[in-house]
Order: sequence, then C-alpha cells, then structure tokens
Amino acid sequence: MSNNPNLSVDQNTSTPSDAGEALDYNDIMGGGAADAVQYVHKEYHFALDFSEDSIEKIEEFMAHIHRVLVLENEEPIDPKIVVTLSNWFGAYVGEVFRKHHGGNWVIDSRDPEAPAFEVKYEELGLAFPSRIFHRIMGGEENSIDKYYAEITMKISKLRNVQTLELN
Repeated sequence: MSNNPNLSVDQNTSTPSDAGEALDYNDIMGGGAADAVQYVHKEYHFALDFSEDSIEKIEEFMAHIHRVLVLENEEPIDPKIVVTLSNWFGAYVGEVFRKHHGGNWVIDSRDPEAPAFEVKYEELGLAFPSRIFHRIMGGEENSIDKYYAEITMKISKLRNVQTLELN
C-alpha cells in the first residue's frame, strides 16, 4: 500500500431514497459495505470478496490507515474521514459476519448522544463500526481480525451449548 494514500472520501453513504420510506438498516449497511469495496478497489487496487478470509485484508488496511492518519500525520485528523471509514469498513465486516453467521443490523441507542449501528445476533450486539473506529484511532490492540475470531469462537460455543441442550 502506498504511504501517501488518497484519504479524501465521499462521505455520502447509502440511504433510502424517500424520507417517508421505512429505514432498512440491513440495506443501509449493505450499501456502506459496497462503498468500502468500491473505495479499496478504486484507490488501493485490491478486491474484497465478503469471505471470512478477507477480514485479514481489512486488518492490514486498518493498520495502514492508523499509520497514515494517526502515527505519520502532522495535521489534525478530519473526524469526518475517520467516521466515514469506520462506517464503511464496519459495515463490510458486519456484512461478512451476517453472510456467514446471520444477524441483522440495528441501532444501539443506549447512548442517545451517540446512537450506533451494530449487528444483533441472538443476545450479542456486535458494534463493528465502533471497533473499526477504535482500530483506526487506537492501533493494533483493537485488532479487527482478532475481534472477529473471538466473536466466531464465542458463537461456535453458543451453538455447541444449544446443540447439547437439544439432545
């Protein structure tokens, strides 16, 4: 990846066409994921395929973005860029999760000042955009691939327990 990326992003994300239309969070976040795929293809010339293996590419890309925006950048960070990238790539990771495990996008409004998208899977609320934000700003201790692996391991254990309870 280039050390001098084009980090100007179009912050217009996908939304319903009519304000009176019911919001479908799965469609909105699916559009955000498509924006992420298009962005890396156009600006960085690599493809994302919604496979679970692509989560490693997201981790590598977020490490690059952290380095460029946080570690090497001498200018103030534009919060709109960080929020846009967090939403796009959080949507992508969430859509990978939904494709392979299920769940639906919902709004977590426990903090009315900062409602956030998350994937609801059984009793779990998976805040992928928030995790991407923390990966960009905080670094590798907020690793996306490790987080994703922890979640899938937790889900595997839940499924095993449910199978045992049924038998």
